[in-house]
Amino acid sequence: MNKRLEKGLDRWQKHMPSSLLRASLLDTHSAIDSFRRIQHQLDIDDPIQRQVLPQLHANIAAHLPKSMARAIKKIRFASLMRNRLYMHELSQLSDYLEQTSIPTLALKGAALAPTYYQDLGCRPMSDIDLLVPERSMTAALNALAKQGWKPELEYAGQSPYFNSHFDHAFHLSHPDKLVIW
Repeated sequence: MNKRLEKGLDRWQKHMPSSLLRASLLDTHSAIDSFRRIQHQLDIDDPIQRQVLPQLHANIAAHLPKSMARAIKKIRFASLMRNRLYMHELSQLSDYLEQTSIPTLALKGAALAPTYYQDLGCRPMSDIDLLVPERSMTAALNALAKQGWKPELEYAGQSPYFNSHFDHAFHLSHPDKLVIW
């Protein structure tokens, strides 16, 4: 395994103890036992741990210390509000691209949150991952550009920095909207 990957995995394991995952996902009795093991190591400001705290709250909120439950509930609510904005933007983008005959598929959080989580706030999102067929990539980028979306790097044919055989995404931004990938 390469050193960079090993370092990343070590950091992940240090900051995301398996007991925290268990407390977020298992049945109530097992989750409470796991939470008790991790309770004093829990860091609600750690960005890695914050990824599962909303699910922890959904799973065992009634069994968390009251001050911790309140703090995590705020994180869950903020995640819910942010995710609602992302899902609204996703709906608008998908509809617009479909109207221009470009099929889309939501990936990662945008696909998982409304389908597999107890509520939309349990799976924090920080962007929208939207897949279009490779043959439609240029048309999709041109259509989105008409709506004010701009890639951080110019796309294939105009830049030596993007090659769809090696690169997996365009990072798009809009001055008045959220970031999508």
